Amino acid sequence: MQDFNQHCISFQDVLDAAKNIQGIAYKTPVMTCSSINNLLIAQNNNSNNNHLRLFFKVEAMQRTGSFKFRGALNAIQSLVSSSSIGGSSSCSSSNHTSKDDNDIVNTLHVVTHSSGNHAAAVALAAKLASSSSSSLNIQATIVMPENAPQIKMEGVKGYGGTIVMVESTNEAREEKADEIVKQDHAHFIHPSENVKVIAGQGTVCLEFVEQVRRECGVGGEDLDVVIIPVGGGGLAAGNAVALRGLLGNRVKVGEYV
Repeated sequence: MQDFNQHCISFQDVLDAAKNIQGIAYKTPVMTCSSINNLLIAQNNNSNNNHLRLFFKVEAMQRTGSFKFRGALNAIQSLVSSSSIGGSSSCSSSNHTSKDDNDIVNTLHVVTHSSGNHAAAVALAAKLASSSSSSLNIQATIVMPENAPQIKMEGVKGYGGTIVMVESTNEAREEKADEIVKQDHAHFIHPSENVKVIAGQGTVCLEFVEQVRRECGVGGEDLDVVIIPVGGGGLAAGNAVALRGLLGNRVKVGEYV
C-alpha cells in the first residue's frame, strides 16, 4: 500500500487540523443541481451513467468568504499551542502588554503577505485567538500590494489587522514581510507553503467526503473525481493528502489552474 505520510504533511496532520479549527471555522454546505446533473448525463450518452451527480463544496460561505480561513486558523492555533504561553518555548512572544488595567498579557506577532483572502483570514484568526485567551494578544501585520482591492483591505482592517502597503510585485511583498519578521521577531505564515496552512486547507475534503456519503445515503458511492482550483497550491496539496487518506487511489484528483 502506498505511504501517504511521506509528503510535507500527513493525513494525521489534516485530522489534527480539523480538531484545531472545530467550532470556529464553519462546516460549509455541499450543494448539487439537478439541471447540471441532467446536462452531464446527456453529454455522456450512456445509460450506465444515469447516476452521475456533481457536488459543490461551497467555501464562499466560510468565514471571511474563502477556504483560506481554515489554514490561517490552524496555523495560528498551532502557534499558540507551541508558544511559551502554551507550554514549550519553541515560539517566542514579544514584550508584555495589557488587555486592560488588571491583566498582563504577552503579545504574539504574526506576519503574512496577501492580496486579500489570506490577509483577511490571518487577521480574523488572530483576533479570535486573542479574544479566547486572557494571557495572549495576537497582533497580525499584513503586507498588501498597492493594487489590492479596497474591499479586501477594508476587511483586513475590520478584523483588526495592520496593513503595510508595498509595490505590486511578489519581490516587494516578500522583502517587506521578511523585514518585519526580523525586526519584530515575528512569525511568518505563508499563504500556501506553511505546513499548518496546507493541513488546514485539507479539512475541506474531510468534510466533503463525509457530506457526500450522507447525501447519497446508506450504500451510496464515494466521490469518483474531485476537481480542485490551484493558485499557490495549498488547497490542492492539503486536499490531495486528505482524499488519499480517506479514499486511497479510488478517487481521481484533478487540478484546475
